[in-house]
Amino acid sequence: MLNCAYARYLFGDKKELDIILKFLESEDYHIRCATINTLKDIMNDKNKKIIIDIIRKKIPNEKIRSVKVELEDFLLEFN
Repeated sequence: MLNCAYARYLFGDKKELDIILKFLESEDYHIRCATINTLKDIMNDKNKKIIIDIIRKKIPNEKIRSVKVELEDFLLEFN
């Protein structure tokens, strides 16, 4: 489902960003990591602020170390 939302976003359906961001709430940490990588692929000047704000909010509450590291690395790379 994440990949479908990603493809629809790439084809111009900008409302899919909200759907992609919801995958950061998944109980499966693999899905959360995949979502972070997807966000890296789609980030641009138009959506950067939204994505970075969401990533910042996720870091304090993330319990899984690998996901937290991905979130922190994301901010280091794009902030």
